[in-house]
Amino acid sequence: MIERIVIAGYGSIGARHLRIARSLLPQADIRVLRRDTAYEPPSESNGLLNSYSDACAFKPQLTVVCGPATMHCAAIECLLPSETNFLIEKPLAADSESGRKIERSLRAGGRIAQLGYNLRYSTALQEFKKLIDSSEIGKVRFVQASVGQWLPSWRPGRDYRQSVSARSELGGGALLELSHELDYLRWIFGEFAWIQSYSAHLSDLQINVEDCASLVAVTHSSGDMQQTLISLNLDFLQRTPARMCLAIGEYGSLRWNAVSDRVERSEDAAGWKTVYAGEQDADGSYRAEWRALLESIKKGEDAKPGLDDGVRALCYVEAARKSAETGQRISPATLDAV
Repeated sequence: MIERIVIAGYGSIGARHLRIARSLLPQADIRVLRRDTAYEPPSESNGLLNSYSDACAFKPQLTVVCGPATMHCAAIECLLPSETNFLIEKPLAADSESGRKIERSLRAGGRIAQLGYNLRYSTALQEFKKLIDSSEIGKVRFVQASVGQWLPSWRPGRDYRQSVSARSELGGGALLELSHELDYLRWIFGEFAWIQSYSAHLSDLQINVEDCASLVAVTHSSGDMQQTLISLNLDFLQRTPARMCLAIGEYGSLRWNAVSDRVERSEDAAGWKTVYAGEQDADGSYRAEWRALLESIKKGEDAKPGLDDGVRALCYVEAARKSAETGQRISPATLDAV
C-alpha cells in the first residue's frame, strides 16, 4: 500500500495528479513539493515540503515529477536517496542525453518509473489500437494524425507567455509539449524508420519556441509488416481544440477522435459508423494510468509507458528538429544509439 506521496511541482498537471491520488488513495499522506514558502498548501494535500532534502526525509513511496522538462533530471537525482518510485510527466526530459541519464539512474536503483503519456490509457485509443492490431481494416497504408489548441486557452487564468509551453528554457514548443502523438503513433504503428519535418513560429504569440510542426514519417517493415506512411501535424494555433488520428487500410478506415472520445469506421461511400463511444471523462485516462502504476509497484514490475519509451520519444523529437534544420530525412535510431 502506498502511504506517502510527493507531488513535485504544482501547476495544472500537478493539481490533476493530486486530485486523482487523493481519490484513489484517500488515506495517503500526500505532500506538495514547492519551494515557495509563502504558498498555501492545496486543500487535498497534507501540507507542503519546501526542499528536496525535506522530500527525501519524508521518505515517499511514490513521487510525481510535474515540473518543467529541463528540471526533471536534477529533481530525480535529488530525490533518488529517498528510494521512491516515480511517475514522470511527459516528456521524460528536455533532451535524450538527460533522458538516458535518468534511465540509467533509476534502473541502477531498481526503481519503478512510469512516463505520463496517459493517452495510452484512453479507452477509445486502446479500442482503436485493438482494431488496428486485429487487422479490422487490413494492412494500414497511410495515417494522418493531428493535434492543436490555442495556447492562451490551455491554462485558463494564467499568462501563457510564462508557461512551460511558451519557453525554450523550460522545454517548451509544439514538438516536446505535444509529444504524446509521437508516443502513441509509435505504440500503435511501430518504430519510425525516418522522419522529415518542418517547424516554425508562425503566429503572433509571444513565445520563443515553435508554435507548429509538420512531420512525415515511414515505419519500419519487418516480417509481413509493411511500411506505413504517417503524416503528423502539431500546433498551438487552433482556436477549437482538436486531436485525432485517421488510419487508412486495405478494407476501410478507422478514425479516433479524442475530443468526442469516439472511434469510427468507414468502409464505403455510406460514411462513418461509430464503433466505440467513451464517457468523455477528462480524468479517465489519468486514473487508469495511476491504477496501472500502483499495480506495477505492488507486483514489482516495470510500468508502461516506461523509461525506454520516454527516451524513444525524445529521439523522435530530436530527429524532427534535426530534419527541420537540415531539410533531410533523419533516422531516430541514429540518435538513440548515441
